Amino acid sequence: MDKISQYYIKKMCHFAGIDYDEINFNKDMWQDDFTWTKDQMYAFRKWMREDLRSHKARRNLIMNNPSKDNILAFVNSFVAAYGFKVG
Repeated sequence: MDKISQYYIKKMCHFAGIDYDEINFNKDMWQDDFTWTKDQMYAFRKWMREDLRSHKARRNLIMNNPSKDNILAFVNSFVAAYGFKVG
């Protein structure tokens, strides 16, 4: 996993109260082993959106099309791909 994705997944774990070091990334669908609430997910999405708006360098590293107009769609796709189960 690249460092910038790892950075955001660590932050996602922080929002969900999950220990990043306990995740087995070698397992398919590792994110299904953990849950977070809708509120935690929404808070992370809001934070990530603001973080990407504020940090052009991070935006350029993680997004294929790093325009500020594409941030919301990117955050939603990131959470859909890597987010934990809502429970």
